[in-house]
Amino acid sequence: MTLEVIAVGATAWLWEQYGKDMVGGMWSRLTGKFGQEWAEFKEADRWETAREAYRESLYRDHHKIRVLGHSEPVTLEDIYTDVYILDKVAARQRYDIQELLENPPERGRHYLHKPERFNGLDLVRQGKHPRLFILGKPGAGKTTFLRYLTLQAVRGKLNKVPLFINLKRWSTDDIPLMAYLEREFDICGFPQAEPFIQTLLETGRALVMFDGLDEVNKEGGLRQKINQKIDDFCRKHHKNQFLITCRIAATDHAFRHFQDVELADFTEAQIKRFVRKWFSKQPEKRQAFETQFFAEENKPVRELGNIPILLTLLCLAFDDSMSFPRRRVELYEDAIDALLRKWDSKRSIKRDEIYKGLSVRLKQRMFAHIANQTFEQGELFFEERKLVRLIEQSEITV
Repeated sequence: MTLEVIAVGATAWLWEQYGKDMVGGMWSRLTGKFGQEWAEFKEADRWETAREAYRESLYRDHHKIRVLGHSEPVTLEDIYTDVYILDKVAARQRYDIQELLENPPERGRHYLHKPERFNGLDLVRQGKHPRLFILGKPGAGKTTFLRYLTLQAVRGKLNKVPLFINLKRWSTDDIPLMAYLEREFDICGFPQAEPFIQTLLETGRALVMFDGLDEVNKEGGLRQKINQKIDDFCRKHHKNQFLITCRIAATDHAFRHFQDVELADFTEAQIKRFVRKWFSKQPEKRQAFETQFFAEENKPVRELGNIPILLTLLCLAFDDSMSFPRRRVELYEDAIDALLRKWDSKRSIKRDEIYKGLSVRLKQRMFAHIANQTFEQGELFFEERKLVRLIEQSEITV
């Protein structure tokens, strides 16, 4: 993909506005071998080449994504549906069971008192909350959102230079964060990139995105060390904008001066937009999907579509047969398998083994035991201590 294609309809790439001043400022601060290299870099006008190389590298790395169950990567912007962010984390809210019984939340939603919803891109672009700890369910679109932000910055639609940090990769590389960032710039032809990155951070012109905190293993205190390094980095470079993503269930650290928010489930309107993009070249199939998906008898199926990863599975299933499985249990089994196993294995993620010997199969049987016990007793809501007891019983049973 050429740079001209990337730039169609976009405003100027941010670095065109101040990049040369940054290079000039760094050159005056460097001496010896490094200073000579930067002098040659500047005089040979390699700045333009390196700047665009970094831009193209970001585009190449993020404009296509792998979709679970799909054999080929797809263009992110072809299927991307606007992300909305909630100002409250549902899992941290506390309710009285009697209140829930008298006024149950809408099925498929996990909050009783609706939090405010904000368009994710607008929230980041406005910068009113420069530090966001973005939590979400498995497959809710956390990484996709950060990749989309990177593309928007590449297209000049965000007034920041994006720095995308894959936390799993950085944690396993076992190198300082600045060295990790420097390596990314070196790939694009920047000699001794560290002073350039330092200048970028000192002037507050970076959007620093830490992706996938939950993918960093806890073994040996690794995640705790990474948390501390992120804390220190953000304090040192406080002028910049920071985003961290993590699974809700894996959050065990409160980051200093960060606002905790949550990716919202898809609404019906978002589901329709996603489906229309997915079947954009197959209008008849799209119409058939919407007709069946929103039919009253398929209401249980619709509840799976609230999360992007499961909506993707539904689209793939329908694409093959032009219908949903008659036995809904098949869809549920696919959904559970995707959330418990496939989603991580597709990305080569090995998570901490909290319970030794608790395989995916045993997890499924444990969940089935709990569901059966509570369903038979007509309990939609129950206290945490009862859940603990049911888990203990299921471990005996399995």
